[in-house]
Amino acid sequence: MPLAAPLLVAAGLLLAVPVVPAGPHATASAAPRGGPADPVATLRQGEARLRAALSAGEAGPRLGPLVAEYVDYQELARRSLGRHWARQQPADRAALVKALRALLEATYLPRLRPGGEASTAVTLARQAGADAELRVTVTSGQAQVPLELRMARGRDGRWRVSDATVAGLAILEGYQEQFPQLLALGGMKRLLAQLEAERQAQARPR
Repeated sequence: MPLAAPLLVAAGLLLAVPVVPAGPHATASAAPRGGPADPVATLRQGEARLRAALSAGEAGPRLGPLVAEYVDYQELARRSLGRHWARQQPADRAALVKALRALLEATYLPRLRPGGEASTAVTLARQAGADAELRVTVTSGQAQVPLELRMARGRDGRWRVSDATVAGLAILEGYQEQFPQLLALGGMKRLLAQLEAERQAQARPR
C-alpha cells in the first residue's frame, strides 16, 4: 500500500468529493483565534472555510496552510513511529513531519475543486479528555462515503484530525506497519527518501 493515504479526505472535509460552491462573494476567512472548543464545531468550521476558499478560486498548494490548521501532522507522524519516535533526533522528527505533510498535500490537494452537490452528517461518537472520535457521512448524489475520524486537542486548545478510517482502513494502521519497516531497512534517511519519492511521483503530470 502506498504511504500516501486519504487522511486529507477526512481531515479537510469533502476533499475527495465535489464541494458545494459558496456564495459569489465568499472568501477564505481566517479561523477565529483558538478555534472552536468542540470537535464537531471544528469540523464544521473547516468545511465552511474550505468551501469558501474553493469558491474564491483557491486551488492546489495554496490550500495547504488552510488544511494544515485542521490536520495534526506531527501527531500523525508520532503515532506512526510509535516507540521509535522518542529515539529520533528533533531534526529528524521535524523532517518526517514536513515530508509526510508534503506527500499528503501533493496527493490530494490537486483534486480539490468547487462544484457538485454534497452534504455531510457529523456525530460525536466518543470524547474523553483531549481525544474524540467522530462519525462522518458524506453524501453526493446517490453515493455515500462513511468516515471515522479521531481528533486530538493540542496545547493551544484547537482540535485537529490525527487519524481517519475510510472504507474500513485506518490510516495509522498502515503507517504504523510501514514506517518501522523502512526505519529497519535504512533508518530515517530511508523513510524520508521513500516519502520524497512518492511525493515526486504524485507531482508528475498525468
